[in-house]
Amino acid sequence: MKKVWVVVIVLFLATVLSINLSLALSPLPPLQCSLEGTIKNVEFAEAGCSGSPEFSEICWVDEYRLELEVEGVSTGECESAYPLKSIQEIIVNKEEVNEGDVFEVNSKISGLTFRRFGTYFTSYRLGLFELDASPILYDNILFFGGIIVGVIVLIIIIVFVIYKFVKKRNRLPP
Repeated sequence: MKKVWVVVIVLFLATVLSINLSLALSPLPPLQCSLEGTIKNVEFAEAGCSGSPEFSEICWVDEYRLELEVEGVSTGECESAYPLKSIQEIIVNKEEVNEGDVFEVNSKISGLTFRRFGTYFTSYRLGLFELDASPILYDNILFFGGIIVGVIVLIIIIVFVIYKFVKKRNRLPP
């Protein structure tokens, strides 16, 4: 019976650690923001890498780096991440640029942001539009993956304990 409890405790600890690990490793921000502003500067950066290959090298594809004066932002955490009238660097990958679009200084742009080694527009529109004020929440894959692993481990523990209990009850006395 002691072995059963040791296994139960070990599986419980594995569950707790897997959930904590998935929370600690989450690379995604908690939300995506709608952003609107005026382009103040445009710079094209060709594909390249920076840093050392031995330690941490960051590589990027051809991209446009826009300095954007924020004029509108979705509510919630987005307001503190992108204060109004602040200048933010926003990156648009060349593959994401709509055919015929040209980024020009003093033109209006709006889009959805994503953070990963910089702030990117995952989608954008040039010109004026009505800003969607509600933030868009990410489905945090690692978080939910950790929860799923935890639930599976708990189910295994419950089945194991029930199996041991039934096996013990079905034993005939000598």
